[in-house]
Amino acid sequence: MSNLENPLCYSDCCRHSERSEESFNLKFTEEFGLIPNDWEVRSLEYLGVFFKGAGISKNTIKDNGLPCIRYAEIYTLYSFVVKKCYSYIAPYLANTLVSIKYGDILFAGSGETKEEIGKCIALLMDKAYAGGDNIIFRPNKELLNSVYVSYLLNTIGRKQLNKLGQGDAIVHIHTGNLKGVSIPVPPLPEQEKIAEVLSDVDSLIDKTLGLINKKKDLKTATMQKLLAPKPNWETKTFKNIAEMNSGGTPTSSNSQHYGGNIPFLSINDLTTQGKYLIKTEKKITELGLKNSSARIVKKGDLLYAMYATLGKCSIADTDVAISQAVLGISVNSNVVSSEFLYYYLLFIENSVKNLGQTGTQSNLSKQLISEFEIPLPPLSEQNKIAEILSDMDDEILSLEKELGKYQDLKMGMMQQLLTGQVRLLS
Repeated sequence: MSNLENPLCYSDCCRHSERSEESFNLKFTEEFGLIPNDWEVRSLEYLGVFFKGAGISKNTIKDNGLPCIRYAEIYTLYSFVVKKCYSYIAPYLANTLVSIKYGDILFAGSGETKEEIGKCIALLMDKAYAGGDNIIFRPNKELLNSVYVSYLLNTIGRKQLNKLGQGDAIVHIHTGNLKGVSIPVPPLPEQEKIAEVLSDVDSLIDKTLGLINKKKDLKTATMQKLLAPKPNWETKTFKNIAEMNSGGTPTSSNSQHYGGNIPFLSINDLTTQGKYLIKTEKKITELGLKNSSARIVKKGDLLYAMYATLGKCSIADTDVAISQAVLGISVNSNVVSSEFLYYYLLFIENSVKNLGQTGTQSNLSKQLISEFEIPLPPLSEQNKIAEILSDMDDEILSLEKELGKYQDLKMGMMQQLLTGQVRLLS
């Protein structure tokens, strides 16, 4: 970890860096626009050597043994560096495979999209083995820092890589094409500083992601404990504790039905916004509402997906119009807490997915949902359970906002550091 333990100090670090007069002079490059005059632009073929991995079939993968990396793992990893492998092969296969080492850069040689094969990672392990659809670039350590190169190629260099993919159903990239990819090459000490700073931010992002996942696991365990029926709970059918209705969709070909001031819910809105439905992608007009079966659900009522993402649930944080794909649920507040019911529906979401009626897509129906049996504790206990789970949601949301800040900061830092807009010079 560098002295930049808190990435929010990044601007101060840059402000107090010593800058030579040369660092303020810029030159124009076709690939990267303006970059510092003391940075070279060179093709990868002059900065290291390329070679290919060897085939590692699925049936040779083990839970332990020698670490290996297969091409599909490269584009599924969030990080631009790899410090740990998740696949292993038996030691007796080592002589038939290609060994890779600390500082190598691995490209996915094939994938389903051009964006997938544009992904690369820097290996920060002493030794591993590369699968056959991996292309390995071993940088000249006197010229390049591999972590710097990985950040660069996955961001401002990505456009070049995306152009190199060939094929339709499966897209391939070839070593000969990669050799021609050009990158800006700052002095090596500056590359190392850039890599260090960006790695520190990634460490904070990884740490925050880890905390979020732990909190989510804890919430799942808590829900299992709190929402499992107890002897003193009373079971009621859904139709006896709530009023529920679905809506309709205004004719899409009539432009006068859309673009008004009435939020109109889509399934995508439910899947992306979590516990509270705050806004919608689409809005309809009063005319659209009047000339269709669309129905207004009041703020505080539940929204329940019957099509596509079955069982997904949110609480309306504003009045919203719904289509036939969504059930609006208004609870009897003397019997059930809407917050408790939200958490219970969340708790049974996976089992509800199996209830969908067969067709072109799985659907639920109002009739089917109305017969759901809901175990209910006394109202005071419902409120307490909802309060505990809501507090846990607040903690998760706070961490997710913090994560978003770090991710935005990282994007800004990469744009500035990898183009030389901000210099980290000693």
